[in-house]
Amino acid sequence: MESVLINNEVQKQFMEVFKFDENDISANRDGNLSTKQKQLILRQAILFLTMFEFVGFILATLLIFSSEKPIKEIPLFIPLSPIVVFTVIGALVFGMYWKKYKEGTLIRLNGKVEIQKKSGKIFLCINKYSIHIAGNVDGLFQENETYNVYYADLVSLVMSVEKVS
Repeated sequence: MESVLINNEVQKQFMEVFKFDENDISANRDGNLSTKQKQLILRQAILFLTMFEFVGFILATLLIFSSEKPIKEIPLFIPLSPIVVFTVIGALVFGMYWKKYKEGTLIRLNGKVEIQKKSGKIFLCINKYSIHIAGNVDGLFQENETYNVYYADLVSLVMSVEKVS
């Protein structure tokens, strides 16, 4: 009975650090992302597209202010070109990965976990994957224990973790 309590406590720690719940890991075990996880990935995709549009807007603004002509005399296509170009690029990239975003591609990595610190960043290393993580994982993973790490490779996020040994 005590080992079950310990495993539950370890699992609760994983849930806190990696921000998932029972519904998430249940879907992950079946090779799927939960609805909540799909929404997270979709928000990141929209953020990516917005960043492309923002870059286009910044370039358009720089073009307007670097011109020696008064704003009234600048042809409209000049400041709109970077916005349109970066929006189209972002939309194309978004479209190429839409199916993966929509389906929520998930990889189950099984094995021993090693935590490495490189250039002040923390990486979770398992089966030739080196995944940057933002949370504090000190003491969370035990040496010589096996874990399932459910990983969304398209957005490089650990979706959930469970100890299996």
